[in-house]
Amino acid sequence: MTHTTKRHTPDDNRFRLILPMSYELKLDSADYVEFMNNLVQWLPFETDEGTHQRNRKWLSNSKGAYHYNDGQKLLDVLPFVPKTTKNEQFRKEGAELQSLDNLERWFAQRFAEGNRNNQMIKFALALVDSGMSYPEVETKVIAFNAKISNGLAADELQRTVLVTVAKKYQSAP
Repeated sequence: MTHTTKRHTPDDNRFRLILPMSYELKLDSADYVEFMNNLVQWLPFETDEGTHQRNRKWLSNSKGAYHYNDGQKLLDVLPFVPKTTKNEQFRKEGAELQSLDNLERWFAQRFAEGNRNNQMIKFALALVDSGMSYPEVETKVIAFNAKISNGLAADELQRTVLVTVAKKYQSAP
C-alpha cells in the first residue's frame, strides 16, 4: 500500500510505503538500521533517510490518496536481515551491481534467459513514465544494456524495445 503524505505535491511526490512481510522481525536498534539500509538499497527509487529511524511515528494523511495492491505475495525479508547467509548473498550480488543506479539495479537483478526482453521493455517504459524524452530514454536504455553481462543484442534492442518506446510516444496525447 502507498499513500501520499501531507507534504506531497504534483512536483514533489512524497509517499509512505507499506510492505507486508513474510516474517515478523524483532531487531535491535543497530540491526534495524542495517536492515533498512539493505531494504532501501534494493528498492528501485530513492527514499527518505528518516525512514531508517525506528522510533519515528509515521502518521497517515486523511486527505491523501491511497493505493492498494491486493496481491497475495509477501515480501521475503530474509535477504535484508543482517548476519544471515541470505544477506551475505544479497550483499555480494549488490556489490557486483554497484555501478548501476537504483532503477537499473532493480531490473538487472530480474534479467534471466527468457525474460530479458520483457524486463528491458519495462525498464524503458519506466523511463518514459518518469517524463524523459525519447532521445533520453534511448540513450539510457542503450547504456544500461551495455552495462549488464547478459544484455540484448543491439539489433534486438532496436527492433523490439526501442520500437515499443517509440510507439508509446506516438500514441501519447
